[in-house]
Amino acid sequence: MFVLANGAYKSGSTWLLTILTELKKFEEIPAPYRKQVFRQAWVDPARLEEFLESRCHHDHDYVSKGHYGGKRVRELLLSHEDVVVFDITRNLPDTVVSHYYHFTRMYRVDWSFRKYYWLVGRYKAFEVRRYHETWKEPHPNVYVSSFESLKRDFAGEVRRIAAVLSLEPDDEEIARIKEATSLSSMRARRGKAGAERFFRKGEIGDWQAHFDERMLADVQRIERYGLPPLDRAVYALLFDLRTSVRAWARKTMAVRSKSRTAAAKATEIG
Repeated sequence: MFVLANGAYKSGSTWLLTILTELKKFEEIPAPYRKQVFRQAWVDPARLEEFLESRCHHDHDYVSKGHYGGKRVRELLLSHEDVVVFDITRNLPDTVVSHYYHFTRMYRVDWSFRKYYWLVGRYKAFEVRRYHETWKEPHPNVYVSSFESLKRDFAGEVRRIAAVLSLEPDDEEIARIKEATSLSSMRARRGKAGAERFFRKGEIGDWQAHFDERMLADVQRIERYGLPPLDRAVYALLFDLRTSVRAWARKTMAVRSKSRTAAAKATEIG
């Protein structure tokens, strides 16, 4: 079985992954398909199809985090009966605020939230909306959780997640998982660099301290209808192009790595 902790960027997929790894023992992702992220190994997105076709997950249980959106990758994942996708949603303005702090920290820019929102954030909001379009259609192998459900009813939501994996944790186990997946515990586990990258406040409603009326009206329109045509063209030019270049680069690196490995093995045999 292959279990995927999936979510739009900054929506809580790291928290979801940690809950899953506390609920069940999983094998480490096989080396040829592995991407090391801090202290955890995920399936390399460039080798996802290769990993699924390898059928190695038929004999072992694996878990990985991902931000997989789009019809093609959904169909690829769900074409395998032993793939289970746990998706997580989050209030869109809160997601944008979380990305704002990640963006300014990663790129070391001293931007106000207003500047970030009009130049980057509203396009990120559209990207998140588009991501959720992928997973909103029900499927027996997809369970959609939410950041808010985990915050408001942790025990109940973890039991629902566990039931998908045919697990029945008792109250004591739930309490242990809650402590192990608390913000302080996850920060300690990731170390300073990981904590700064992945975790901030973990609160509901932080958007209220950042959005003015105009920004809120705009993000609500985006959530309901998407971007206007001109803004969508800007998004396609700046963001879709960036994504395509990154995907091409990852695939190229994966092919080169595979070729080097094959060449090394041929040399050993020779």
